[in-house]
Amino acid sequence: MFVACYLMQKHDWYPNVAYEFVKQKRPQVILGNAQWRTVNEYRRFLDHKHGLA
Repeated sequence: MFVACYLMQKHDWYPNVAYEFVKQKRPQVILGNAQWRTVNEYRRFLDHKHGLA
């Protein structure tokens, strides 16, 4: 989850793009519902921070 959030901030990626990138490198990575909610909330935070929301 932390890596996905970092990638979203660094590359302005959406959660699914960051997750797929991590999944290519580490196929064993699985995000549960709570983790997906957190990652999506962080995306909304980034959008709001940049005036996109």
